Amino acid sequence: MYPNLYYAFEDLFGIQLEPLRFVNSFGFFVAIAFIAAAAILTSELKRKSKEGLLFPTEEEVIVGRPVTAGELISNFILGFILGYKILALFFLDAEVTQDPQAFIFSGMGSWPLGIALGLLFAGLKWWEKKKQQLPKPEKRKIRVWPHDRVGEITILALIFGLIGAKLFDIFENWSDFVKHPSDTYFLLLD
Repeated sequence: MYPNLYYAFEDLFGIQLEPLRFVNSFGFFVAIAFIAAAAILTSELKRKSKEGLLFPTEEEVIVGRPVTAGELISNFILGFILGYKILALFFLDAEVTQDPQAFIFSGMGSWPLGIALGLLFAGLKWWEKKKQQLPKPEKRKIRVWPHDRVGEITILALIFGLIGAKLFDIFENWSDFVKHPSDTYFLLLD
């Protein structure tokens, strides 16, 4: 198996695309599997709803509120992390980003890219909420169909899948865990 898509494209197509060095083959295909599973689950839940086997639930939501400071801060932080680490992989010297995993878990990154992407994410959130803002926020009842929850189901499957894989690794390599339990403080960092 190819360690990353760079080697796969070089071997299969004779193309050398440097950005593909950062896309590990296994992780890429796991992500594709999650996306495909979410699409299939959505279509199946819609089909079952049309057959009358699944029903919506009603929820009360408040629409038209202005953006909150918490929303702006959380969007800025997400954008900052993505810019500081992920975008930096593509823009920093190849020497710094030779080992992508070590780079991601190091303190190195690009401050300007992090700040720029953080401001972009916060600005997009502010713009989205400004478009939906009403003079006076209203309470509305909405119907939530089962297929509307597929995104949440997918995120939960991802989180618990990673935790389960790490726990499986610990139990499979119990003697190593007993010798060095401090190596597994962070369940997802291996």
